[in-house]
Amino acid sequence: MIGRKVRNEENFNKIIPDVKGREIWDDAIKFRIQQKQNEWFTFLNEICKLSDPEWIFEPVDIIIEIGSYDGGSTVALSHVTKELITIDLEPTPRFDEFGYPEDSDIKGSAYIRKNCKFLMTQPNSHNVTTFEEVKQILNGRKVDVLFINGDNSYEGVKQDFNLYSELVKEGGLVGVHSIIRSNFHEQYNCFVHDFWDEIKVKYDGVEIIDDFPLENTNAEWGGIGLIKITNELLKTIETDKNQPTIDKGSSILDNSSYMGGINY
Repeated sequence: MIGRKVRNEENFNKIIPDVKGREIWDDAIKFRIQQKQNEWFTFLNEICKLSDPEWIFEPVDIIIEIGSYDGGSTVALSHVTKELITIDLEPTPRFDEFGYPEDSDIKGSAYIRKNCKFLMTQPNSHNVTTFEEVKQILNGRKVDVLFINGDNSYEGVKQDFNLYSELVKEGGLVGVHSIIRSNFHEQYNCFVHDFWDEIKVKYDGVEIIDDFPLENTNAEWGGIGLIKITNELLKTIETDKNQPTIDKGSSILDNSSYMGGINY
């Protein structure tokens, strides 16, 4: 059954203390986060439950992030993990063009490394060489969370999901961003919703959706889908890799054109 979740303030406070929550979101805004606040903190809470079901804030061991753009999700995830591996197309991270704070000599990567061990690899997550590099970094370890927010075409998100899910440990999470079906997404060649609609019932997905539209527009955007990894699910994914796919766009969505730094 598909769950529809929004942030519960009482549970939010139990998992991520108020002061820590403000620190995480302040950092995320500095790095122009591309997610809605309520959706993002619900997602972070689910991550924290993996390491401490008693709801006391404790970072997980390893997270893989596909797609970082200005680094808002990257710096936020760095607060809830001991090690973060980010894959992005840019040879030099966009967030290394600036200081944090603005008048500081500390660039984005150095800022993130204050929170956790941080490695960034390029170029394309779809390349087998990139995947093998990530496996080499892990050296047999499994990750707690995979967050996919890179190529938002149907085929792009499907490739990332099918390729990297095997690196997630049993009981770990795969998060997929931009799952809402809307004309607004499609005008930016974002067809994540088509892939999500295919897998959410089959893999018992949970949807985190804040229905509040983008400020000053009627557009719907965002939404995070969650899949909990099991060994049986991984066998099904392996079978699905060989199934034919549909062509629903191939462009990488430039999230900054409509999402950057929105605070709800």
